[in-house]
Amino acid sequence: MRWPAASDLAEVHERGGVVMERGLLVELSPHERTALQRIAQGTVDTSDLQGRHIVRLKALALIEETEQGVRLTELGARRLTMLQRNTAARS
Repeated sequence: MRWPAASDLAEVHERGGVVMERGLLVELSPHERTALQRIAQGTVDTSDLQGRHIVRLKALALIEETEQGVRLTELGARRLTMLQRNTAARS
């Protein structure tokens, strides 16, 4: 199954000259966070994930589909780093 391209779905807002990348700011569900982590680790077959999680992560430009499968975008890697820091800070 081909998912919509991230470039077609990504939302970038400009306010006062500052670009706010929605993918860094929007709340992710626990399932979406887990999917993002599993994609980053390369331990996921996209058929194991619910389509809506893939579509939403692509809409936020956090993942992209390549010939080899689904992978994190640069923005997705930044978001994952932020999630990991937040988790470490809570521990």
